[in-house]
Amino acid sequence: MQNRTLPNLILENEDYIFYGNLTIEGDFIVKNSNIFVSGTLKFTNKNKATVSITNGNISACKLESNADIFIRNGDISVMFLEARNIDSDGTISVLNKADVYDIVCFNYLITGNNDSGRISAFHDICILGENDSRNIIGRYVFVADNCYLNKTGVTAKEFECGGKIEDCLYSLIA
Repeated sequence: MQNRTLPNLILENEDYIFYGNLTIEGDFIVKNSNIFVSGTLKFTNKNKATVSITNGNISACKLESNADIFIRNGDISVMFLEARNIDSDGTISVLNKADVYDIVCFNYLITGNNDSGRISAFHDICILGENDSRNIIGRYVFVADNCYLNKTGVTAKEFECGGKIEDCLYSLIA
């Protein structure tokens, strides 16, 4: 598998496909473009890097980021997700494990376990494994296994949990 490190990556009106692991040390700015990485896509946040996607999608086996990610009109689809903050108006889909500090998105769909901070979705949050997070806000929130809320709670129109709910201080049905 190839490994490549780039100081910056700016894409406009073109897709970028990379077979291997790709590290971007500086700014990553995408407009009207998509990026597909077969291995790990990593943003290292050297010199307070900007990670900004407008009208584009990220698809990778694993996404790691020490930089905040901003997405307008685009989605993230990965197997594994480890990131600081993500602010997106699109859907975040993770096929295995997610570990993000703060998430704002349209839909948050995790097939495995979620170990994140605060989650705010304009629509739905669906976690098919265990959840370990704080302050979940969504229209419909579903956790298939145990839900650990770390002395916070859930605000939703509907909240379902297939396992135990622990450390929940409140559940507001709006």
